[in-house]
Amino acid sequence: MQVSSELEVFAALVAWVERDPERRLRGFARRLAAAVRLSLLSLQDFEFVDSHPLVSGRLGASCAWCLKFRS
Repeated sequence: MQVSSELEVFAALVAWVERDPERRLRGFARRLAAAVRLSLLSLQDFEFVDSHPLVSGRLGASCAWCLKFRS
């Protein structure tokens, strides 16, 4: 998949989960970690992802890591 932003990957993952949430929501965290390279998100995009209802603040502990390793 060629994308211009990791936010596009996140949006695709969310759209996929929302098509069948009963089956797909269970593995959302694992799929998010595998698909979206959080360290490549801008701070603004990271905050957007972190505030999304499917994520709802669960990434906060990763924020320092993302900022440290962002190029």
